[in-house]
Amino acid sequence: MIDDDRLTSYDPTTDGADFYESLEGMRVTVRAPRVVADTNANGETYVVASLGAGATGLSSRGGMTISAGDVNPETIKIYQGTAAAGAYHQGDTLNDVTGIVNYFEGEYEVDPIGTVSAATSAALPRETTTLVGTVSGLSYASFNLENLAPVATRATGDTDVTYAAKQAIVDARFTTHANEIVNALHNPDIIGVQEVQDADGENAGTDLSGAATAQKLIDAITAAGGATYRYVEVAPTATNTSGGAPNGNIRNGFLFNTERVSYVEGSTTAIQAEAYAGTRKPVVADFVFNGQMFTAIDMHSTSRGGSDALYGANQPPTTPATPRAPRRRPRPRPMSMRCSRAIRRISSSSTATSTASTTRPRCRRWHRPAIAEPCPT
Repeated sequence: MIDDDRLTSYDPTTDGADFYESLEGMRVTVRAPRVVADTNANGETYVVASLGAGATGLSSRGGMTISAGDVNPETIKIYQGTAAAGAYHQGDTLNDVTGIVNYFEGEYEVDPIGTVSAATSAALPRETTTLVGTVSGLSYASFNLENLAPVATRATGDTDVTYAAKQAIVDARFTTHANEIVNALHNPDIIGVQEVQDADGENAGTDLSGAATAQKLIDAITAAGGATYRYVEVAPTATNTSGGAPNGNIRNGFLFNTERVSYVEGSTTAIQAEAYAGTRKPVVADFVFNGQMFTAIDMHSTSRGGSDALYGANQPPTTPATPRAPRRRPRPRPMSMRCSRAIRRISSSSTATSTASTTRPRCRRWHRPAIAEPCPT
């Protein structure tokens, strides 16, 4: 439980928010951290302590799953900076991590003061499906291509060398996706794909079709030994009207195995409704398999952004679709408790000042008392 009283009482033994707040600015050690998600591009690694002992929501593959009333306050973020991007993977274990507890952008984190190193590597195998198309059974998959375009985005100042390096990364994505379709998904008969960018990608251009993007993926699938696919879509009619990255003009579409499925020509339509204004439209198409008509719908909703931070001032956190509960004024904490905590922070401030990460500023919570508050006599 992160908080169950809208921050009206201080309960560090039962509320995750109060527990982490009681440690902010202090030097702590996370014993036997188990990584629950790959280190992201910002160098943030989420872990649970003690190899996950007592943690709820820990899956068989080492990830954390949320449930009603439980958003996993056991999870701890370790921040190392962008140089550590991709350093650790789900299921890895780390040696003990010592650092300073910090609060940044709605989350508590541990900023290490020494070296962070792996104790064991999980090397989780990629999952593969056991579902395949049969003589009487059609296979269907949904695949988010995550802003896939055939060309890299050219930035001001790019040289031929730097742009070529960016293009190599783009090309590698097509190879990766093709291998996933062929070897992990086993060539589904129909694939509903999302976030297909146009031929120019995020560069300014007038070609709004995603055909070039899809064909490059189809060619990569063929090179990987996969099935022969064809692509259909309904392209946006104007630039920057379908959401996603600027100028990318993402859309949904279908890849289908021409050796297994027939497409009903002209059946592809985009659903027009107020709910989809300014974002990608769900696309519908008819196919024939074994003499039977099959209607596929490919929908990719807008990201649900704008939610409150889990450890923010609004408790419980609200999402854009959830009405915000009335806020109550936090209950004043006893002076003796606040003074005791202030003294503890002051006693460790020299360590925190000299050893805490300097790559990001400290960010105090909105209701925190001043650290130098005088003690009653």
